[in-house]
Amino acid sequence: GQVYVYQSDDSLMHFCWKDRTSGTVEDDLIIFPDDIEFKHVKQCTTGRVFVLKFKSSTRKFFFWMQEPKSDKDEENCKKVNESLNTPPTPGSSRAGAGGPAGSLSTDLANLAGEQDLQSILSGMSQQQLMQLLG
Repeated sequence: GQVYVYQSDDSLMHFCWKDRTSGTVEDDLIIFPDDIEFKHVKQCTTGRVFVLKFKSSTRKFFFWMQEPKSDKDEENCKKVNESLNTPPTPGSSRAGAGGPAGSLSTDLANLAGEQDLQSILSGMSQQQLMQLLG
């Protein structure tokens, strides 16, 4: 699957999981500022699992990372948390254009687990990330 974050036209933040085979968005969660925590589940010893926990309820969503390299996990969690918990305000320089960010979004959509997702995302600003995922 593919996890992505975007800000909709109504300025709401969305955390989505899409089935890459069918192209169907299975989860489209609206995230309110300061309502989630996305973090690595250190107790899992058989792989790299991440949890999206809601602060306003007991809801939790678990995601298994298939990317083999883990050196950017902490940085990526920080970026997800910052993007969702402190979204850009409409009209700010952080607000995205609402569309894909050219060929980079195609690169991410075609990742098969062998490419280094972290290296693609690590050099991006929050605005670029929002445009990519929007």
